[in-house]
Amino acid sequence: MNRCLTWLMVFAAILPLWGQAQSFKVTVHYPGLERASQELLFEQPTRLADVVQAAVAGLDKLALTQIRWSNAKINTPELQQQLQQQRQGVLTQLRELLEYWEKRQQYAMVNGIKRLADDIRRWPLTATYQLGIAPDLLRTRLDDNVLLSNALSPSYTLILPAVEPEAQRLGLAADEPAADGLHRWAIAANGEIAEVAIGYYNQALASDCYAVARRTPLSLVSTGPCHLSASVQAHSLVGLSYRARTGRFAELNKDIAVLAVYLTRYSND
Repeated sequence: MNRCLTWLMVFAAILPLWGQAQSFKVTVHYPGLERASQELLFEQPTRLADVVQAAVAGLDKLALTQIRWSNAKINTPELQQQLQQQRQGVLTQLRELLEYWEKRQQYAMVNGIKRLADDIRRWPLTATYQLGIAPDLLRTRLDDNVLLSNALSPSYTLILPAVEPEAQRLGLAADEPAADGLHRWAIAANGEIAEVAIGYYNQALASDCYAVARRTPLSLVSTGPCHLSASVQAHSLVGLSYRARTGRFAELNKDIAVLAVYLTRYSND
C-alpha cells in the first residue's frame, strides 16, 4: 500500500510537468487588419486547421474576406534561423566572389556584386513551413493539415495578412557588367521558380523550373522545363552572369532566388 501511495504521489507531481512539456504557443499577427496580435496556448499537439480556427475566432465576416490566405505563413524561430543561415551562406559566397574580382581589378564587377550583397542583407525574410494556407482544404488534405507540437518547436508564429506583398524587381540593373543578360529569374508566391531565357538566341527555349520542396522548406526540387505563367509571378530577379559567377559559384543565382521566395514587405510586428 505504501508503495502504491508513493507512486501516486510521484505521478501527481510529474503530471503538471508533463502537460508543460506538451504545450506550445502560437503568436498570431494580422498585417493590414485592425486587429492586435495575440498569443494562443495549446496544451497538446494540434492540427493546423484547429490552430487557424482559433486564430480567426472573433474576426467579423469582412475581416475574414480580407485575409490573403495564399500569403499566410506558419513559422518557428528554428526555421527562421535556418533561413538566416542560408542568407549568410549566400553573402559569404558573394564576399568570396567580390574578393576574386578585386584581385583582378575588375571594379565594375566588384561594385555590382557589392550592391547585390547589400540589398540581400536588407531583405525582410520570413520563413514558412507552408507557402499559403487553404483553410477550406485543410481538413481534407492531410499533407497540408500538419500537426503542430512542442516536439517541433515550443513557439510558432502564424501570419494572416490582409495585404498583398508587392511584386518587386530584384538583383542587379540589367545593364551592369555583372548582370546576366541571358536569363531572368521569376519567383512566384507559391514557391515556383523559373530561370527564364530572355537572350536573343535562347529566348525560344523553355525555362528551367523549380519548386520549394513540400517536406523540406527552404530547399528546391527541379520540376523540369516549363513555361511559368506570368499571372503568378511575384518577383523578378536579375542575377549574376555566367562569367561573373565563375565555375564554383554556378548555383549562386538559384540560391538567391530561394531567398526571394520568402521576401515580404509587410511587418510581423
